[in-house]
Amino acid sequence: MFICENCNVQIPASIPSYLYTVATRPKFYPRRLKANHFRADGRIQHADDAGGSGAEIAKQLRVCRSCYDTLNTY
Repeated sequence: MFICENCNVQIPASIPSYLYTVATRPKFYPRRLKANHFRADGRIQHADDAGGSGAEIAKQLRVCRSCYDTLNTY
């Protein structure tokens, strides 16, 4: 049971909700030295994490199926 954040209608129990992404923002992940540990040849090895860039979700709406279908039509 939830309230749709788009149409403000209360949805009954056992009906799934859908997450609709409203906004994203760019994100930069710095390089991390010796971030990953694993065992190889009986010894603990260290590997670097290269980092990088990407997008992360800034805001999502919990919506019903009908609102999700209308928001996703292009």
